[in-house]
Amino acid sequence: MPELGEVAHAASVFAKFATGKKVAEADVQPDKIVFGSETGHEALQKALQGRVITNVSRHGKYWWLTLDGDADNAVLLHFGMTGYISVKGHRTHYIMMENGGDKKARDRLDRIRGDGGVVEEKAANGQSIIAANGGDIPEDVSMLEELAEEELEQQTWPPRFVKMDLTLEDGTKLAFYDARRLARVKLFTIAEPLDIYKVDPMKKLGPDYSKSPDDEHTPAALKPLDLDAFKAKIQAKKAPIKSVLLDQSLFSGVGNWVADEILYHSRVHPARMCNLLLESQIDELYTQLVHICQFVVKVEGNTLLFPLNWLMLNRWGKRNKNKKSYTLEGYEVDHVTVGGRTSSFCPELQHNGPPKEKTTTKRVKFDGIKTDDEEEQPKELTRTVKEEGEEAEAEETTQTKPKKRRKKVKVEEDLLPLVDAVEAKDKSILDAQANSRAERAKRRRS
Repeated sequence: MPELGEVAHAASVFAKFATGKKVAEADVQPDKIVFGSETGHEALQKALQGRVITNVSRHGKYWWLTLDGDADNAVLLHFGMTGYISVKGHRTHYIMMENGGDKKARDRLDRIRGDGGVVEEKAANGQSIIAANGGDIPEDVSMLEELAEEELEQQTWPPRFVKMDLTLEDGTKLAFYDARRLARVKLFTIAEPLDIYKVDPMKKLGPDYSKSPDDEHTPAALKPLDLDAFKAKIQAKKAPIKSVLLDQSLFSGVGNWVADEILYHSRVHPARMCNLLLESQIDELYTQLVHICQFVVKVEGNTLLFPLNWLMLNRWGKRNKNKKSYTLEGYEVDHVTVGGRTSSFCPELQHNGPPKEKTTTKRVKFDGIKTDDEEEQPKELTRTVKEEGEEAEAEETTQTKPKKRRKKVKVEEDLLPLVDAVEAKDKSILDAQANSRAERAKRRRS
């Protein structure tokens, strides 16, 4: 599902091509699931035709187009699981994450590991990328690439599963598509820009922590909480922290992989109960929540610009049971289901309990993927054996520790009379039962 960064990318690209331009032609396909009975494809098509797109905005996983005019002047969109946009003649960095992750990012990470950790690359649009932590972020994070003539001829337009196809006055073509029909598009009338937050489902959303507390375009009730208010909100919850982070009424825009990233850098287990978290853990959660949400929006979900130590680049090993994924530092990535969602985490760093004391043990940087065939053999235990009568030092010999055998319990002599009495009573009961059965049989025969 497109999350915070990916939605920010779509809104940014749409704004770049469409803001201030008139829709010359709108073609909206019939789909009662995507457009709903309240909007309908015909009403949406009529509202878009000949209107100017004055603004493109976003909050969490929702984004909307503002049109000129006083009626039907806001189009609210949500991508669902597989929805997204496309611009004819252009390609961006966006890659669907469902089928095992961003292959380009994973291949690049393997290449960097083999080359010592710093590689200078060229993006699709020719920009230079320094693939190392702390590298400069390019000005155009969307990395829009204009297709060559051969690629343009091969591009299918409109795209498969298209729901809305717009042609602007300058000839630019934009499309909204969705294969699984889980996206939602609604048409509203708003008098003021902030009125969009009063409609359903926008009024059910919580703060978007990628935004600044001073954002003028966000209502006060939906601005990020400060640390004290955040701490009180978390401590009042008796639920796993992963489930709480995915609650859109509390953390708008935080999805599955963003929540895992926040928990990984906070060193908190996804299943840890909120009311059991220490204050130091909550402080770190708040810091990572704000930092990661702001960063993924800043780079518009471009995995090529993610720091190399992020869990996101190494979380895609669940489907291959013969291979295990590891972080850049060499920590194994495991998976657990929390609240019905698959969560990626590092068991060595994220414990479902109070934080453990820090050790000075250094991890060996792991290069590549370890298979099950390469598992270490169990080590033999050693002990010192001394011969009787020897005055010299005993030689150390390596022996395999024998298995422990269960000892037979010995009955003490003073308990034997009690045991005999119990056995005699049992025998008398059995004899009485046998006599009773014999008498009943005798009566039946007579």
